[in-house]
Amino acid sequence: MFFGTRPALPADAKSPFPFLRRSAWAAALSGGALRLIDYDVAAALSEIYTTQEIASDNVHRLMTGAFSSTATFDPASRTASVRLLWLTMADIESSEAALLDLYRQHLPAIRAAANVRP
Repeated sequence: MFFGTRPALPADAKSPFPFLRRSAWAAALSGGALRLIDYDVAAALSEIYTTQEIASDNVHRLMTGAFSSTATFDPASRTASVRLLWLTMADIESSEAALLDLYRQHLPAIRAAANVRP
């Protein structure tokens, strides 16, 4: 479902996967810019970036855990491995769905604060 519904990446993208960046958020935190932003907008951005970090951590856990272990692909442990991979993928899907919901929920307020029309 994800691959069928995600927006196209820029033509010069070097990966088939979107990157979740937080450099603007880190700069706002370290530079004290949040005090200049409406509280509700800052809270929405905080919620989005926190959920984005959870989604990235879930993918990282899969890539450095089950997918990188030869034991996962041992036929003797197939049932346990499939269950582990299914749970991990469900965790990733759940955090991505939560992130999409947050984007939909908060984007109007963020656009309004930035004086950007949809």
